[in-house]
Amino acid sequence: MPCAPNPKTKVEQAFLSPSDINAFHTRFVTLRGLAVERGTVWQALRHALAEHGIIPFSPDGEDYGAIYERADLAPLDPDGH
Repeated sequence: MPCAPNPKTKVEQAFLSPSDINAFHTRFVTLRGLAVERGTVWQALRHALAEHGIIPFSPDGEDYGAIYERADLAPLDPDGH
C-alpha cells in the first residue's frame, strides 16, 4: 500500500489510490450499493441473498459487514451470470 506524508501532521500514512478503490469496487459491493444498482431496497435484497445461500465476504471468519463478492452474486440473476 502506498504511503505519503499527511499534509497537516507530516506523519507518513498509508492511503488508497484511485486504482485500489476501483479494484475494490470491481470485486466487491456493499448490500446498499447492490440495492441501488438493482433498483430495490436493501431489506428485500438481503432476503433474496439469504434464499440463494449467498453470504457476506468473510475470509477466515472475519466480519467485514454486509460486503459481497460480485462473483458470488450470479445466482441472483435469472440466467445465472
